[in-house]
Amino acid sequence: MVVPVLRADPEGMKLLPKRFVQDKDVLVIGQEGDVIVVAVVDIRDFDLIEELSFITGRRVRAVQAPRALIREEVGRFYAPPVAPPVGPPEAKPEPTLPAPRFVFQAIAILLAEKGLLSGEELAECTRRYKRSSSPS
Repeated sequence: MVVPVLRADPEGMKLLPKRFVQDKDVLVIGQEGDVIVVAVVDIRDFDLIEELSFITGRRVRAVQAPRALIREEVGRFYAPPVAPPVGPPEAKPEPTLPAPRFVFQAIAILLAEKGLLSGEELAECTRRYKRSSSPS
């Protein structure tokens, strides 16, 4: 049986040392009486299944899962909890406005594209703007 979605069983995970879980790519996903259900990469790895039984003192039902899924859930399970931010919320920076010349250029180009300004008029507006905005 291949498991498409894995979720660690928190109580079952306590039965195995973290280093063992990470080294062997195993994940306890359930418990059924005295049986633990463990996701493993290769369900024919009888040595690993026997080792799991020895460590936990329980019978083991192995289910096959891709290594990547096992590692992803193991990483999520052992990830440190994310603490909520402490203190007042950070102030958001004020939005910056574009420089006036960029606004002017954008408006002039838009007017030219709409056919409300000819190319010559656009050039004349640009020259006038440059003269008026240059330092005296």
